[in-house]
Amino acid sequence: MISIEEAISAVKSNTEQAKEISVETTNSLGYTTSENIYSSINMPPFQQSAMDGYAIHFEENINEYQIIGEIQAGQDPTSIKLKTGEGVRIFTGAAIPKGCSSVIQQEWCVLNSKKISFTRKIKNELNIRLIGEQLKIKDLVLSKGSEICPATIGLLTGIGIAKVKVFSKPRIGILITGNELISVKEQLSPGKIFESNSHLLKNALLKYGYESISIYKAKDTFKETKHIAEKAINENDVLLISGGISVGDYDFVFDALKEIGVETIFYKVKQKPGKPLFFGKINEKAIFGLPGNPGSALTCFYIYVLRHLSVFSKTSFPLNFIKVKSKDNYYKKEGRGEFLKAKIENGNATLCDFQNSSMLKAFVDGNSLVYLSENTTEIKKGDVLNAYLLL
Repeated sequence: MISIEEAISAVKSNTEQAKEISVETTNSLGYTTSENIYSSINMPPFQQSAMDGYAIHFEENINEYQIIGEIQAGQDPTSIKLKTGEGVRIFTGAAIPKGCSSVIQQEWCVLNSKKISFTRKIKNELNIRLIGEQLKIKDLVLSKGSEICPATIGLLTGIGIAKVKVFSKPRIGILITGNELISVKEQLSPGKIFESNSHLLKNALLKYGYESISIYKAKDTFKETKHIAEKAINENDVLLISGGISVGDYDFVFDALKEIGVETIFYKVKQKPGKPLFFGKINEKAIFGLPGNPGSALTCFYIYVLRHLSVFSKTSFPLNFIKVKSKDNYYKKEGRGEFLKAKIENGNATLCDFQNSSMLKAFVDGNSLVYLSENTTEIKKGDVLNAYLLL
């Protein structure tokens, strides 16, 4: 049995690197760029009006300008050339015509019989977006290793980049074991419970941008557990197995994985909840044997699985590790770390009720996991704690 810190380190050091793929820019949210991206155009590609107003051929001593036309956004302005004392009506984003040296916003202008005058002193070079003001041809837009966010997609599509090269995200299988489990659509009968871990884990994955997910189910027999596990491993890069990893008479996961040829990196961690956690690998594929209790499974997902996925896809680990002050007293045994669900508000952490590993209500009520080290035996109100923020 290893410590939490050793387990985290083992997960990170035994994670394979993603492959390079090309994706549509519009579908690249959450990926990480695998190469530098340079602009192939100037941005803006032409001089633009930054305001709704009037584009004029500015002269210092002219106070009134003749309006000779109008330029809308998207209109070709090449047929217009402004001379001294002339201007055109223009709109935000429209191309600047030849001869224009300033755009005066409409709030400063008074129009009278196709002539404009001004309510305040104007000057040259107002409200014109210059060619290449944001980006010039061959400018670096994104460095290799940049995570793509909504603004990134807007910028890339705005300069005409339709595809980007990124690091792939893994195909993920979720294998559910347990004869006691039934579908939420079935009628509950004595001895049965509704299966929820597949929905829990699938939606946790979706929340963090992992969408290639397959669900598998196996009855509690060695033969079927091995068969379905082997199939799921072959079809995915990462396999999450829920339940069957402990030492009960009908827990076959560990032995099945061993016979398949999965290398054990670690089995059991000195932590609460989630002690019977398995992590192994085979042919550059990762296998996590998660506890069947939903509270334990979700805790292990946040601390270990999500970290593995982040390393694999070269994205940043999405949980912020922050300092908070405890609003409660709490006592624990020495010798194992502990993750407590808590509600953090204004830098203060209130420990949730329903901390039991079989319960999810504390995750619903809380927004963080407070981490207590192996050597910690108590916390007092006002103590500074470390916490993973789950928002």
